[in-house]
Amino acid sequence: MDDFISTKSNAYHQLSKTTPIEDMPLSEAVRVLSQTPQLLRRPIIFDDHRLLCGFN
Repeated sequence: MDDFISTKSNAYHQLSKTTPIEDMPLSEAVRVLSQTPQLLRRPIIFDDHRLLCGFN
């Protein structure tokens, strides 16, 4: 899951002050990510065989 989280974003730093997303149960983390899309690393590009997240 760490590959999809933008740890440099302001939203991540605000969230990590209360409860780090890494310590959340998966269902809670998915809920937080759906409510705060700024936490996701961008761009997210996928096709039938690959998923690319971020600019590496």
